[in-house]
Formats: sequence, C-alpha cells, structure tokens
Amino acid sequence: MKTATLLVDCQKGFGDKKVNELYVPGGEQIVDTINSYMTQVKNVGGIVIASRELHQVGNIGFASSYVGKLPITSVVVGDPRWIVTLAEAKAVGPAILSPQAGFTFEELIVSLESQNGVIPLWPDHCVDMTPGAEYMNWLDVSHIDFEVVKGNRFHEHPFSAALAIHQQTRLTTLEILEQQQIEQVDILGLATDYCDKDSAIDIVATGKYRVRLILAGVRAVNSSTGEAAIELMRERGIQII
Repeated sequence: MKTATLLVDCQKGFGDKKVNELYVPGGEQIVDTINSYMTQVKNVGGIVIASRELHQVGNIGFASSYVGKLPITSVVVGDPRWIVTLAEAKAVGPAILSPQAGFTFEELIVSLESQNGVIPLWPDHCVDMTPGAEYMNWLDVSHIDFEVVKGNRFHEHPFSAALAIHQQTRLTTLEILEQQQIEQVDILGLATDYCDKDSAIDIVATGKYRVRLILAGVRAVNSSTGEAAIELMRERGIQII
C-alpha cells in the first residue's frame, strides 16, 4: 500500500514558545517522531508532503484585522470578541474592519457565508518571511518531496491542507495524492483539533484513501477539543493509531 505522510503545519509559529505566536502545547515534542516516521515511509517507497501556512498581515482570520476583536488565545471561550459572525458583520458594515485588513468587506461576507456564518479569530501567526512561518528546528526537511502552501491570500484562512497548493506545479494536495497513486495517507503535525482534523476529514471524504492519524506525531491546542476532534475523526472512518 503506497503511503503518503502529510506533515501539517510543522512551523515555529505553532511549535516554538520563543516565537510566541500561536503555540500548541507540546508542539516541539513531535519533531523526533515525525523525522523517524518520514524515514520509514521513504524507505518503503512512500512520499512526504508538508503543508505550511504562509499568511500576510491583514489576513481574514487574524483578530487584528477587525475593530474591537481579540484573539481566541487571549480571551475566555464564549467571549464574542474572539469571533466575527455574519449577523454582526451585516449590522456593523465595513466599519468592522481595521485599517490593516487586507480583504474587502464583500470578501468577508462571502467567507462568512461559506463558513456557516462564523470565523474564529487568531493572533497574527505564520506571516510570510517571519520566523513563525519557518519549519520547526531540527525537522529534517531533506525528506520532504512536496511542500504545499495555504492561507497566503488575504481573504482565506483554511485549516485543511487538502487544497493547499504546490507552488511549482500548482497542484493541490489532493491532486498530488492522485498523481502519485497514493493509497494511504498518514497525518502528523499541528494541531489535532483544527488543521489535522480538517485535513483528515477532507481527504477521507474523497473515498479514495485509507487515512490514519498518528497520535505520537500530533498535539492539540486544547485537550478537550482535541479529544472531541479524535472522536469525530473516528466517526468519519479515520484510523487513530
């Protein structure tokens, strides 16, 4: 069974406390597992795909792009300041956007309509050409066959790496999997309750691949939402190993 290892967002913005952006607890602990796993997969003829978030200041998912908003990591869950809703945007109008927002009010409305009317807001993180966008220290990048990029347009902040773009060929992750005749996809990286979960669900939904989440190679932003994400993945047919 030809396998692809999908490394999701193994970046300093998530896995390095010193960078201090959107640190995932224990994020630095998964690097040795990932390096070992990449070696095993390559030794049996598999491939490694690594996704990176490469945002711009003013991204639609950043709290700093809005007036009066705070990032989810700095407030109590339930505080309305860490989300923007479709109803709120329509009520406030373009004044909801801060001067540094890189997207239009119309693009915000379209995005909200496509995301069930709610966008969670994060601190600025993984901004292109900053330390947060770099791979974590000691990650053996020599094993990576395809690097795919997501979130580099102002009006997009996707969690899933399934439609991330390979800059050289312009193929998406899903297209690379098909082109390389992959049968199984093993997911590692950050974070279990957001990007890992959405990537796994989007890939398994195609019905083309056996999808596995490698627990030793992932960490969650929050333990409770991480556990809920794992249960949801199980329900969708993703193997947890």
